[in-house]
Amino acid sequence: MATLAHNRGWLTINGIDVRAAAISVEPDRSVELNDTTRGFGTDWTSNAAGLKSAKIKVMLAYTYDNEARLTDQGLTDVGETYRLVYGVEGNAANTPILDQDYILESVPSPKVDVKKTMTVWELSYTHKDAPHVGGDMYAGDKF
Repeated sequence: MATLAHNRGWLTINGIDVRAAAISVEPDRSVELNDTTRGFGTDWTSNAAGLKSAKIKVMLAYTYDNEARLTDQGLTDVGETYRLVYGVEGNAANTPILDQDYILESVPSPKVDVKKTMTVWELSYTHKDAPHVGGDMYAGDKF
């Protein structure tokens, strides 16, 4: 069985390669549960799967002297839709792919201090629609 290479991730936001600035990427998939309990004398609830939901949190860091800023690239406008393409093992053939449109939900302002350390952006997204065809790693899709 192949070993997962956690440090070889692939990430683009609206086609802009942000791998060099990436600290972490945390995709999350969930499903709403619908209560289907019925019948007298029931001791347990019954549930059925409802609608799926997806979120993703991305942390990017830029050093003090790095001129490539997210704001300059137009990637921090809350409420806008962004296409994220993420590969947990890179983008080589037959590696998992997540290709989905997300709405940028929140972007706290980065902390700035006198030490001139890295500027860290934490971008939180919620899905807009289902993943693009062939872009759902949870369904087994691959690059």
